[in-house]
Amino acid sequence: MVRYSQRKECIKALENALENNITSQAIMDAFGANDDDSSDEADSDSSSDEEDLNTDLMFYLQAVHSQQYFGPCRQLALAPDNSDWLMNRLDDQAFKQEFRMSHSSFIKLVERISSHTVFQNNSNNPQRPVQEQLMITLKRFGCYGNGVAVGFLARFFRVGQGTVELYTNRCIMAILRLKSGMLKWPNADERKLTQKDYADEGFDGCVGLIDGSLIPLFDAPSKNGSDYWSRKGFYAIATLLISMQASH
Repeated sequence: MVRYSQRKECIKALENALENNITSQAIMDAFGANDDDSSDEADSDSSSDEEDLNTDLMFYLQAVHSQQYFGPCRQLALAPDNSDWLMNRLDDQAFKQEFRMSHSSFIKLVERISSHTVFQNNSNNPQRPVQEQLMITLKRFGCYGNGVAVGFLARFFRVGQGTVELYTNRCIMAILRLKSGMLKWPNADERKLTQKDYADEGFDGCVGLIDGSLIPLFDAPSKNGSDYWSRKGFYAIATLLISMQASH
């Protein structure tokens, strides 16, 4: 069900009242055109009242349109800054619980994406550090259901709700730039080296490992949503992963 703000409902009510009043007056004028002269004075008074009402309605409508909010704006209090605590105080296990990767892997990813132009601007208001933008993005990726609500993340990281979306988009763009360098099929020499590594692990002749996995989606995509329904009973993206690394 569509929910409207109090301001929008007020505007709609005033517009409907004004439209109904003008329509009613037009109908009365049309059907009263052949009345005798004895009612001219009464009709004149009624018409004057209708015009006054229309003027009042238009005045109120203009007044509501001129105000973006009905009530006074108030500054929302921000939570204490926890960036340093998340980045420097958590042990590796707790960090991985928060951001789905180890602290060392997080630092390497920050170093790889920091040079992307999406994090550079010529504004007098510099962006927040890349590591903080990436923390917000990874935290969002690691949540599901109600936990992924933008409002929750905005309050937790002391940013606006639109900023959560902005940081996520920036980090996705920067990470996608790494695709060509990180995801590639090995050449003949690299395959021989990988085969040797697997042979040392007891898998002679193996050149890689392949497996499929499902990435759950909170809801069906707007386009061809039924195509994403999985055999597990939820909406998901099917992935096929190939690893050429014999040891970790």
